[in-house]
Amino acid sequence: MTSVLKVINPGLYCCVQDLGRFGQNHLGLTTGGCHDPYAFKVANALVGNPINSPALELTLGGFRAEVLAPITIALTGPNVGFTINNKSQVLWQSIQVARGDVIEIATPHIDLRHTLAISGGIKAQSHFTSVSTVMREGLGCKVEANSLIKQQAPRFTKQKRLPANLIPNYCQNSPLNMVLALQHHEFSTVDINRFLSSSYTITGQSDRMGYRIQGAALESPTGARFSEGINLGAIQVPADGQPIVLLNDRQTIGGYPKLGSVTALDCANLLQKRAGDEVAFNAISIEKAQNLNHLAQVKLQRALDALN
Repeated sequence: MTSVLKVINPGLYCCVQDLGRFGQNHLGLTTGGCHDPYAFKVANALVGNPINSPALELTLGGFRAEVLAPITIALTGPNVGFTINNKSQVLWQSIQVARGDVIEIATPHIDLRHTLAISGGIKAQSHFTSVSTVMREGLGCKVEANSLIKQQAPRFTKQKRLPANLIPNYCQNSPLNMVLALQHHEFSTVDINRFLSSSYTITGQSDRMGYRIQGAALESPTGARFSEGINLGAIQVPADGQPIVLLNDRQTIGGYPKLGSVTALDCANLLQKRAGDEVAFNAISIEKAQNLNHLAQVKLQRALDALN
């Protein structure tokens, strides 16, 4: 294994991710995994890796690293200042870097997170079938200053660039699509309409585990209930009536009433937002959610085919 990067500054939060730790909920371990599967898979495809190869997830940029050996890199996500040796670079393409080069990723002005893939993937310890970092569970790898990033296997690839029409538009500020949950009948029609017609502000108590949002209070249904499994995007309403959207690093079970679930596609959009941003919600049918997911899979396959 060769050390290929020395991290000079990891930024606010930098960690190793893959697509997630699936099939371990019965042990109390959450799924975790990359914040944006499309950006993650395309980043790996750009550098010639299998799409589940470990890569770095950067939150709020501020990343700086020295290249220790020749590799190919690719940065995906919303537009951000990205330089190599102070020369501006374009996202969503593969770039050859040489020993001694310095990679810098600035702090983004609007969105939060990016994926940085390196050719051959990142060597990281796998726990329960995944290298995904979940700090609450003590699993994975948070990258610190002076961390050495090791290449999983030598790999070289030709220059690739994702066609512009396949790059996501991160400037959209559409309502987040959600599907009403089985428990939505426990909420009043007035409260459901209030939730769907209001804007909510993301609070500072938001991270990869879940986003707390503040706005029109809802009346949380009372009465005894069993804790049950929590899915990605679940919208819980605790006693104070301020909803919480559970995300990648969520707990595995919970007992708060659930109004619905943000679709997996829009969970990736939500994870790009920061405290103070406003969000709204749009209820769609499960059939429409499935249709949108199928269309997203088609777009992903087109992207992967374009890079083969």
